[in-house]
Amino acid sequence: MHQTYQFEALPNRYLTDSRIKSAVDELASRKMISGFNPQFEYSEFPDYVQAWLSAQQTVADWANMLHELWDQIWGASFQSGILYVDRMSSNADLSDGGIFEAWTEGWHGRHVQTKIGPIQLVVYSENNDFWLQVEFEEEGEKFSLTNWKLDDYELDSPKVSTKRHENQASLNLTDLRDYAREALGKLGC
Repeated sequence: MHQTYQFEALPNRYLTDSRIKSAVDELASRKMISGFNPQFEYSEFPDYVQAWLSAQQTVADWANMLHELWDQIWGASFQSGILYVDRMSSNADLSDGGIFEAWTEGWHGRHVQTKIGPIQLVVYSENNDFWLQVEFEEEGEKFSLTNWKLDDYELDSPKVSTKRHENQASLNLTDLRDYAREALGKLGC
């Protein structure tokens, strides 16, 4: 199992090039509207469409990246098989997270069964930082973990920042997996 996560092309450019990040953020926030933006020349239409499409692909790749990271961190840290819980039979307020949550809120999570009941395990991202979260259904189902921050129904791990070497961003998964194993050990998983 790899200890470092290498980002795919589009998320990598998003993380390493501030101009690309700004352009993607701008274009990804735009909904498809009728007509053509008057600030562009007619001859620029194909380039604009391609830029918009690339921004949408970056959003999709980002969501897939968080899904992969969940599997490589939480999924790889379970001592025994994972018992996933259908969120509808769990707490309907807890969401597994989709493309919207991955892109606009920076997270992807799954509900799992533990000795204290169903909980949500989450991978979060913000800027170049990544961290884990344990989300409880009930406020009373909490416990403490070394260096984790407790806030109402949520327990957040310390943040791990991406590293850059030239134009390649990478994320060392070792600390995140250690945090996941610590949490899962407390949860009896």
